Amino acid sequence: MLLTEYFVGVVKVIEEYSKTHLITDSGLSIDCRTEKIGIIKGKVTFTNYSSLFFTEYLDLRYKVEKLTYAFHY
Repeated sequence: MLLTEYFVGVVKVIEEYSKTHLITDSGLSIDCRTEKIGIIKGKVTFTNYSSLFFTEYLDLRYKVEKLTYAFHY
C-alpha cells in the first residue's frame, strides 16, 4: 500500500462522517518522505464545535505500521 492510498482512505472516512453532519470542517496534510513512509496531519471539527487534531507517522513498506500516533481532542 502506498502512502497516498492510505491518505485517500482517511479522506473517505472523513467524507462519510461529513455526510451525516457530525463533522462540520476538516483539514488534512500529507508529508511524503518516500512512497511508503510519511506523516499525515489533520484537524476535524465536529458539530458541537470541538476539534480533533491528529498526527500519524506511517511506515507502509511491509504492512500498515504507525510508528508514532498523537491526537488531541
